[in-house]
Amino acid sequence: MTDETLAAVCDILICSGYLITMDAQRSVYACGAAIGGNAIVAAGRDADIVARSGHAGLSTPKAGDP
Repeated sequence: MTDETLAAVCDILICSGYLITMDAQRSVYACGAAIGGNAIVAAGRDADIVARSGHAGLSTPKAGDP
């Protein structure tokens, strides 16, 4: 997915969260995610997801922030 497409479909940004997959291993990733509609459209480092989502003015939480 291109950055332009991600910016167009991103409804919700989640930073400093956990992504738990629905695969057999129930893999858990500490990461940020972009949600579009009812689907995860991107996942990765918080700063990368914020930048790619078109919301570059947002700041990502620092360790120890509430």
